[in-house]
Amino acid sequence: MWLFIVCVFMAWPGKGVSSSCSVELNPPKAVVRFGGPFFANCSSTSDHITGMGWESSNEGVPNTAGVSSLVLNVTSVTDWQFNPQCFVNVDTDQCFKYLPVTLYKMPDAVSISDLSKLVPLIEGRKYLIECDISNVAPIKSLSVTWFKGKDIIDTQTYKSGDPSASTPMNKTSVFELKASSDYDGTQIWCEAELNFGSAASNPPPARSKAQELTVRYRPVFIRQHETVELTAGSRFTLNCTAKANPKPTYRWYVPDSVQKANEDQSMNQPVLSPSLQVPGSYNCTATNKLGTTTKSFTVIEVKRDRTIFAALLGVFLVVAAVLFIAGFFLVKPDGSFSCSKGSYQRGVATSSGPV
Repeated sequence: MWLFIVCVFMAWPGKGVSSSCSVELNPPKAVVRFGGPFFANCSSTSDHITGMGWESSNEGVPNTAGVSSLVLNVTSVTDWQFNPQCFVNVDTDQCFKYLPVTLYKMPDAVSISDLSKLVPLIEGRKYLIECDISNVAPIKSLSVTWFKGKDIIDTQTYKSGDPSASTPMNKTSVFELKASSDYDGTQIWCEAELNFGSAASNPPPARSKAQELTVRYRPVFIRQHETVELTAGSRFTLNCTAKANPKPTYRWYVPDSVQKANEDQSMNQPVLSPSLQVPGSYNCTATNKLGTTTKSFTVIEVKRDRTIFAALLGVFLVVAAVLFIAGFFLVKPDGSFSCSKGSYQRGVATSSGPV
């Protein structure tokens, strides 16, 4: 008989048998820091309320008569199974409603692997870096974000259906890093955050200390080929500076005529300014312990654009021709100008009419 009563109670859907019995909770759900305060209000618009109360593992409120709303005020929530419910007694019926509460605890510490044992990293190799999060709850709300400087490089979330995952646990996030030149000289760190679906209820994230990465990588160029134009009277300079760790050594391969003319100039520098400026193919190699990379230059001779000069010359010739024709028709042998039947002679006065 007692087993039957217990089974019926467990199967109860969470509201009273009377449809006239209503329970409203404010807030309808809550996110609370473990050890922090909690406040909620229960109210009912039902008629003939004989009493209200809160059942709670922390500071419950006994059945109280003569009220239509009742506050549960907990100074410190210390039970991980904290799940308060408000009950309302109406005549011989009783309604109750659970208030879903998510308890959380921020981690005691967040730290990443000691990279001093790994550096310098070698380009192309893969490394596993751990982010240890200690004593955090709940795990199902935890997300771990990895940063390279200010850039996010990975995010991991945890969804656990294990009821024990609601209590504090240790968690380790593993990030697989493939070393490349982009990581050299940058800082890497991780951040643990609890997400509850609303930015307003999310506590501030906890982050680890940043550690600087050192990567050994072969020389790289922003551009591996350049075309340089050479015009008459101009000079060119070729820049073969590469990004590399460790620093590279350089070697130039130039046309024979340039090689002979530059015997007194070092061909092992990143920048070349040949004394003999001739078109052709120029190549440069940058080498360190990780490898060799080649950059090529094509120097082409470009003739001057004489279009503007030709246009100006044409205009000048047209103007000269017009002036010549005008002078032929308007200037008389005695040096006077005639634009009509009258004339004007230099040094001779003119009359306005017959005398």
